[in-house]
Amino acid sequence: MNKPFLILKDTAGSLIIDECGNTLSAAEKPQELLNQRCLKHGSDINGRIASFRSLLGIKQKAAVLISEINDEIWFPTLSMKQKDCVWIRYDALMSVKAEKPNECDVISMKGFAYHLDTDRRVINEQMKRCRRFLDLLHREE
Repeated sequence: MNKPFLILKDTAGSLIIDECGNTLSAAEKPQELLNQRCLKHGSDINGRIASFRSLLGIKQKAAVLISEINDEIWFPTLSMKQKDCVWIRYDALMSVKAEKPNECDVISMKGFAYHLDTDRRVINEQMKRCRRFLDLLHREE
């Protein structure tokens, strides 16, 4: 499997979609998968969310930094408590296209497109937050 691009909740747990559109099912919920990835890099999802919220001064739709080494960060399209929340890997997202309000296609670095019932502005705002967070994280003090 290529670099994971999206994580969606499904009836059995999660569906992981890579940059080329290949899918893999997992028994764990999306937050559990992200927490496992966080733990491999020395923290847990709660600590990562707290850091994001603290540095940016936001409370809603916090992104999750998996690794500072390769800037792997995932952001939600909705509140992570909502069943329709999709997690997108920031560094695997190339662009967002929309022809209708409240709908968009997210396009991976490898050209795979996935349709979301989410306004393009939400995705663009989440991308800006991730960039700002990474800038703050890597700023020399």
